[in-house]
Amino acid sequence: MGNDNDKDQTIKKDVGHSSISGRPNIDEISKRNEEAERREKKSFYTVTGIIVLFIVVVVVLIYFFS
Repeated sequence: MGNDNDKDQTIKKDVGHSSISGRPNIDEISKRNEEAERREKKSFYTVTGIIVLFIVVVVVLIYFFS
């Protein structure tokens, strides 16, 4: 039992040590920020395209029905 207990303590120490990270990885944060920025730009372009298309359709309808 003494050996099993020592192994459990060692594993717990290793797991505890590996789960504690000093600083966040700046590269990972940058990648996440870039991906979020890409998604925001894509959604902005999509909304802008829909609005422009709607305006064009309204102008064409006004032209034909006036």
